[in-house]
Amino acid sequence: MIDKAFVEACYRAILGREPENEAVVRECLDHIDRPEDLIAEFLTSDEFARRLPPKSVEQNYCYKPTQIDVDAPRSKLDRLFERHKLQWRALGEKEPFWSVLTVDEFRSANLTDTGLDALYSTGKEHADLIDLFARRTRSPVGRGTCLELGCGVGRVTKHLAERFDKILAVDISEGNLRQCRKMAAHFGIKNIEFILMQSPAEVADLPSVDFFYSTIVLQHNSPPVQKFTLDCMLSKIKPGGGFFFQTQTYTLGYKFDVDEFLATPLNTMDMHCLPMHEIFRLVEKHHLSIREVLMDWWTGNYGSHTFFGINARKSIFDLIRKARTAHER
Repeated sequence: MIDKAFVEACYRAILGREPENEAVVRECLDHIDRPEDLIAEFLTSDEFARRLPPKSVEQNYCYKPTQIDVDAPRSKLDRLFERHKLQWRALGEKEPFWSVLTVDEFRSANLTDTGLDALYSTGKEHADLIDLFARRTRSPVGRGTCLELGCGVGRVTKHLAERFDKILAVDISEGNLRQCRKMAAHFGIKNIEFILMQSPAEVADLPSVDFFYSTIVLQHNSPPVQKFTLDCMLSKIKPGGGFFFQTQTYTLGYKFDVDEFLATPLNTMDMHCLPMHEIFRLVEKHHLSIREVLMDWWTGNYGSHTFFGINARKSIFDLIRKARTAHER
């Protein structure tokens, strides 16, 4: 049971204010019995969602720099890539759906047809974010070919295939790609090409595309692999194309030493950061234009960010058309 004092304490501790009147306190007492239910009500309220936790923001805003290795010689880059490949191939064989959304209902032992339908339905709102960001920033995105890095079981791929003319579904896990192929066959989707990445060299050899998309993937790779992969991907965006990708850019106290990491036992699933300034440098290197960077909820941790932008350069065909038009005038 809860009482008036507990309700008022929740207002002060969670919302940072006193109740607006006695009626709202009485409403809580009449309809909520358990303390945990009342706390949950406050934590899921729109008012709490609009609040910034001052101490947390200040602590992260003023963080001290740490040593994060973002570059590695090719021999060690290959070893890092191989380590991540072993992790995700194991997950792809044992728990392909859970590895995409780490919720118990998506574990192989618990998965039902209803659960599978629910998993694939979540991909639509995530694919739709491309056009939401495009509208918000007045940066229209065309169709053409989209490369999805880390397609997994095809949760978002299914919906990207409706948005673009062609999808290059790229993954490091044979098991995940197998499920992605099954998804495409089940729904009769014909415009997906499946690509298994075996090495950094194969990442570098991927073709140029009109759009690059990746979410809840990059942070599972060490900083040097993230940097190398993004460097390759951003170099492949055609003039007039764009990108939408997410990764963890910051976690308080995060450090990374290549040699120390390679000496540790293999984990089930790694979580890493690539500092935001490194991402900005890559964007600048490839003459791309950032349109929006927003903190997101993808990892459930402070410091995950989504990056949306375009390649504002004109294609050779646009330049020819422009020259012809000017000549005709």
